Amino acid sequence: MRHPQVPSHLLNCDWAAYELSVLANLTRDLQRVTTKLERKLSTNRVHNARIVLRRFQSICRVLDRDGLNLEEYEQAKKELNRFRKNLGKLRDIEVLVEMARDFDLDPAIQSDWQSKCKARNRKTMKQIDPPKLRKLLKSLGRGVRHVKRPYAAFTNNGHHSGNNGKSSLECAYEHLEPYLVHLEGLTRETEMKAFTPEQLHELRIEIKSWRYFLTEFFGLTNLQIVKAQQLLGKVHDIDRMLEILADSKKLPTLSSDKKARINAFREKLLAEFGKFRKHLPYGLRPSVMSRAGVPEPGEPNLV
Repeated sequence: MRHPQVPSHLLNCDWAAYELSVLANLTRDLQRVTTKLERKLSTNRVHNARIVLRRFQSICRVLDRDGLNLEEYEQAKKELNRFRKNLGKLRDIEVLVEMARDFDLDPAIQSDWQSKCKARNRKTMKQIDPPKLRKLLKSLGRGVRHVKRPYAAFTNNGHHSGNNGKSSLECAYEHLEPYLVHLEGLTRETEMKAFTPEQLHELRIEIKSWRYFLTEFFGLTNLQIVKAQQLLGKVHDIDRMLEILADSKKLPTLSSDKKARINAFREKLLAEFGKFRKHLPYGLRPSVMSRAGVPEPGEPNLV
């Protein structure tokens, strides 16, 4: 099948080699962020590490679907998942502290959450093991480099017949694009019924998977998708804060004005998302750009 507007690197590289190259690049990014966390668990470093870990999680879905069978990968994935969950717990309490300050919650609530944040930081420092992660990531990078036949590293390494009648692997684009269609379908289906806090959170997860797939495998960043994830993320943070306040019996202590301010901000976020939630950029695909930096004649502007 011909795809004249698709970048050549997605057409000239077989999918197995391409997926391994994506993993190799991300492994280097993981090595950088884990090295920084070994020195200090600052808010900014935790945030940056969680972004790279989410990127890793997104490519794992593709690698696992294709059956990557590499011992170094399985070992690193297991430890990185534990690492991501530990950092997630720390980031969750950090967000609570930030929102308590932004919404000017009762000083007793702010003090309580700040204390819990410090305790979580200490606990996380004890739970994570950056040197171990560094060793596993170094081993993973070396394992990927030493793969001599990329397709042999995958259990689902189906071939197809090329134009010359010989068996060959699909190119990266033809192999990955159907999965992108699948992610778009899940997002579209979830959006149609996303109204409750739980449903909106699920939509955010689907949008996040869609966003990181586009970035990691097709090199695309779309500001509308990023904005959708950010808006829904803030809504989820508010919903979680209200849930924690309710569970701790502290929600009734908030003044009516404060509750109104929180709810008004939540509604503002949803209204902003509502302006484009029915027009998310489904069909976004990588395309070759002209020398002037615009799509070639007859090519839609997708980026």
